[in-house]
Amino acid sequence: MKILSNHPTEVLILFFLIVTFVQSGIDKAIDWKGNVEFIKSHFKNSPLKNSVPLLLAIILVIEICAGILMTVGVYQIYTSGNKEIALLGVVLSAIALIFLLIGQRLAKDYAGAMSLAVYFIKVLQKRLLRVFLVFLSIVCICQIKRALNRFKNPISAFLSHILKKNTQKKSWLCN
Repeated sequence: MKILSNHPTEVLILFFLIVTFVQSGIDKAIDWKGNVEFIKSHFKNSPLKNSVPLLLAIILVIEICAGILMTVGVYQIYTSGNKEIALLGVVLSAIALIFLLIGQRLAKDYAGAMSLAVYFIKVLQKRLLRVFLVFLSIVCICQIKRALNRFKNPISAFLSHILKKNTQKKSWLCN
């Protein structure tokens, strides 16, 4: 299985999200009436109570589109290694989760809103990890630069010069 050995994290997260959003969208489409009734009762005391069918249809379309894009994205990762389509599906799934979170908060269903946070973290997990690692590496470079500035010999001056070139754009972090 070339796809799992080359891109295991991306593909497994995508499969998780595909199952979650496609199943949710199909469930909404198959039992539309039951879902509308349930959501109406859930939002009976919120400002969204009169807009439930429209908002549910919007969520349904976003979930199905996200699932399709992520499925095509898995195929694209397998065939070419490109991740653009998959990323677009992940962004749509994050938007759907934000909409659902807004609805849960307006309905004062805080436990439901909290459960959505788990899915949202999973959607953003890879991006957040990458941002954290970049930030951590910048901080480490800044610490090394400070340590080298304490010693004034030709080698440390040379290394300090190299590090200075690599961190010029991010100098606000090194102060």
